[in-house]
Amino acid sequence: MRSEQEINRAIEQYADTVRRICLVHLKNYADTEGIFQTVFVKYLLHTAPFASPEHERAWIIRVTLNACKDLLRSVFRRRTVSLEEVAEQPAPPDEHRAVLQAVQALPAAYRDVVYLHYYEGYTAPEIARILGKNVNVISVQGWNDDGTALAETVDVTHLSYTDAVETILSTDTIETLLAGDAVVEIGVIGDDDAHCATLLAGVEACTAGRQNAHCYRAGTGEVEAAHDCGLSYGKYRAYQELAALDPTVTPEQVADMTMREIRDRIAALSGTAPLQGTQSPAATSDSAAGDTGAQKEPGHHGAGHHGGDD
Repeated sequence: MRSEQEINRAIEQYADTVRRICLVHLKNYADTEGIFQTVFVKYLLHTAPFASPEHERAWIIRVTLNACKDLLRSVFRRRTVSLEEVAEQPAPPDEHRAVLQAVQALPAAYRDVVYLHYYEGYTAPEIARILGKNVNVISVQGWNDDGTALAETVDVTHLSYTDAVETILSTDTIETLLAGDAVVEIGVIGDDDAHCATLLAGVEACTAGRQNAHCYRAGTGEVEAAHDCGLSYGKYRAYQELAALDPTVTPEQVADMTMREIRDRIAALSGTAPLQGTQSPAATSDSAAGDTGAQKEPGHHGAGHHGGDD
């Protein structure tokens, strides 16, 4: 059994999260308070250690979701709530009301995913692990104008990540780039090595046989460093290789080069053959990200990184 200090710390840290999840599912403050007690009693009795604060938080969320679903399935929950009971329930805080109402209006199949991604900040693979689902695409963002245009013309939301990669690689835009000897790099970004290795294997299977399509992996810290330089991570990796051969090159110069131009420059300086369609060494991501070699990438930050460097 956990100590009183541990319980108090957990309640202080996770109380808002538990209550928000309950309101999204139950729309009822009385039931919310009942689930709140259930969750923290289970936490009190759960003596197994957590691997990390993230593991603990995910456990709290999963227990809360299960408790909500158990209650909704129960006979006692299938009763009519009187108008008097509804009137006596306190309203949600103003800052949460609009968001919770919008999430409550979603079909049940999307409610948990949307809440966990946009409200709690989880990535697609993290949500998949919490919900026990396959990894599907939640959102797509372009790193630059070309990537944004591509994201607006192909809908991969809710597809599995492998189906999403296959769909993108099969678009006329990408097929034209590859046919024109451009380079496409797909990155898996994240800090869970085992999970990223699984995702990378899936992405590599999608690119097998496609000339000039390359896969890599990277940690989130590495991606942040790339974005600090105004580069997508795929181009940042190429910049690091080039800078090792030519220390005078700058991120700004690389930003105005295509991936093909960078790779050809690396080949010229290193005395190796020009880049062909062989797989590059695996380098990590809990979400897939791509760089197309025929596009000029601006040296500035995009709107954020939620599954794409295109």
